[in-house]
Amino acid sequence: MHVFLKPQVDLLGPGFRGEISFDSEEDWKRWFQSYREFIDHYARLAAELHASLFCVGVELDGTRHRAHDWREVIREVREQYPGPLVYAANFGRDRDIAFWDALDYVGIDAYYPVAGKPDPSLPEVEGRWSDVLRELHGWVQKLKRPVLFTEIGYRSIAGSGIEPWEWKRSAAPSGPEQALLYRGALQALWSEPWIAGVYWWQLLTTPPRDPASDDGYTPQGKPAWSVIREFYARERTAPKP
Repeated sequence: MHVFLKPQVDLLGPGFRGEISFDSEEDWKRWFQSYREFIDHYARLAAELHASLFCVGVELDGTRHRAHDWREVIREVREQYPGPLVYAANFGRDRDIAFWDALDYVGIDAYYPVAGKPDPSLPEVEGRWSDVLRELHGWVQKLKRPVLFTEIGYRSIAGSGIEPWEWKRSAAPSGPEQALLYRGALQALWSEPWIAGVYWWQLLTTPPRDPASDDGYTPQGKPAWSVIREFYARERTAPKP
């Protein structure tokens, strides 16, 4: 087992971390100073515990135009942690990030819509993934970095593939639909040599007591768990950073 340490900022009140933004240069300076203190702490922890991979930021969409500040964050993290680094960009917010060259992987939280309706067919899911990967590959070839999907996740509900990021929507539990979405993703990604790996959102320290009625993201105890077992028993060589 290897550890990927991915410190993630959330808001105490309403809102989304991607909305963090400021109007004044002074506020930006204060925020990045605070963020560097936060992330440096975890970088030192990652080094102490020999983590295999470290993430310098997660879905901070409103800050991504501050390339100079992010390069300073990355520079300080490298002083604390000797291993490879990644940033976890929100899908659709990855192309205008100007500091990928300072990192070892291109990281994407990949909640791409892969279905147009509940209970999709496997060919539909694979076809939508094929479209995503074709466009993505043309872009990342210029960056000369392997891609890590720092998050992929599907709730075990009907229609989960329509808006995979939507964690509040009410729908009937559907373990089989979640399993189909996992299979579609793994079949599309498994043989792509430029994909370094996938991190699934999310596994719980306390799995659900009744997986059949659970509507959350975890695959634990659900049909998707068998899909994971099937694929992860295979040999696969991931590209190096």
